[in-house]
Formats: sequence, structure tokens, C-alpha cells
Amino acid sequence: MLRLKKEHNAITAPINAHFHEGFHDRNLDKKIDSRKKISQAANSLMKSGKGIEIDEIAYKELADLVASARSQDVKIFAYFHPLPYELYLAQQESFADFQDKIKPLFTKQDRVWDFNSGQYLSFRRDYGNYIDHAHLSPKGARFILKEIVRHLNDDLGVFPGTDKKGTT
Repeated sequence: MLRLKKEHNAITAPINAHFHEGFHDRNLDKKIDSRKKISQAANSLMKSGKGIEIDEIAYKELADLVASARSQDVKIFAYFHPLPYELYLAQQESFADFQDKIKPLFTKQDRVWDFNSGQYLSFRRDYGNYIDHAHLSPKGARFILKEIVRHLNDDLGVFPGTDKKGTT
């Protein structure tokens, strides 16, 4: 059973936002201004000049996991998380390099969706889809989940009780 911590963590959360198991419901952080957080993160990235770094151990583990799943005829579904537009612009070249390294892990038989494509530009420009610099709000998560269901239905017909929009 989950029990709420009664402690205050001044850095990350108000009282009662943490569970003992380490879960943090950021939706309890009512005062977060995602527009401000996204702008701060984008400015910080531009000033630092740092790009997206891929941990080589994590990369190898992902490659091994994908290869293992494929060897057992497991259907593979993956997506690139939708970055807020301003944050994406701040690291566009680095993100392209990241995708160039990750994409070869997948084959034509796998389903990989890029939620940073132009098709999702209006979603990524809507600050209401994020609760901070990158994490999805409940509204944003619902949209992305519906898109995943829609893609699965279009590609495979895996959710027969839903329509093309992912609704029941």
C-alpha cells in the first residue's frame, strides 16, 4: 500500500506530493508554469551548447533488448517523445543526431513514431500539453495515448473496440 510522505521537499515538491516508493505526481505541483520552464530549459541549452548525450551502456542495453525481442518474434513499437517546440529548436541538430543513432536499432517490421514531426507541431507549441520543460500534462498524455492507439489500429488493427481516433 502506498503511503504519502508528510515531509516537505523544497526543491521538487510540496507536502504530500511524494509516495514512499519514490513516485512523484507532478500534477500536484499546481504552481508550475510550463511556458516559463520550457523557456528556461531552452535558454540554458542554447547558452551551454550541450547536445543530447547518449549513455553508451544504456544504448547497448536498448540494442540488446530490441534484438532479444525481435529474436522471439515480439512486435516492437517505439516513439520519440514530443519535445516542446521551443526546447526542440534549441537542440534541433543534436536531436537529429540522436535520432540518427537510435533509428538504426529498428527495422521495417517495427513501428516507430516521431511525435516531433511537423504533423505534431501544434501539439508541441501548446504549453498546456506539458507540466514542465518536457513531461506531459494529463491533457498531453491523453492526446499522445490516443495517437498511439490510432497508429496501432491503422498499422495492425490491434484495438478492435476503438475507432480510428482511439476512442471507444
